Amino acid sequence: MAVIMSVRYVWGHGGASVRAQLVGEAVVAIAERDGCCTPAALVELARPKAHPLHSAFEWNNRIAAEQWRVQQARQAINSVRCVNAEGKAEEAPAFVHIQVEGNGEGYAPLSVALTIPYQSAYVVEEALAALRGIRRRYQSISELAGVWSAIDAVI
Repeated sequence: MAVIMSVRYVWGHGGASVRAQLVGEAVVAIAERDGCCTPAALVELARPKAHPLHSAFEWNNRIAAEQWRVQQARQAINSVRCVNAEGKAEEAPAFVHIQVEGNGEGYAPLSVALTIPYQSAYVVEEALAALRGIRRRYQSISELAGVWSAIDAVI
């Protein structure tokens, strides 16, 4: 693996309680050592209490277990697809993330969310945000220039 020299790292969104620079340098070090960095390898590196990344993780197993179950529920909800009249699974998720007036956020059937104007607007904005994110992430790939033009026409 090529050595990455002097790169500055910052949080994009959803940053942790530690500096992004520490995470970036740790990921590079693990990748140089192992060929790639897995999430498990990063957790193992941060396990010692004295490690600078230690505070980025929840080490209370009771709390961490509950958080993991919530994440598993999120993954399950996001993985469900509807079956169409031909018996084939649709590509679109059956449930979408929505905002509920006065009740926070959660998931609802896509077909229902699209019938409620403020939820439909939220779903569309989430989809556009995802497209903008994909564009930002991969904009330097010249083979996708036509895709970016099409996305730019929509957003």
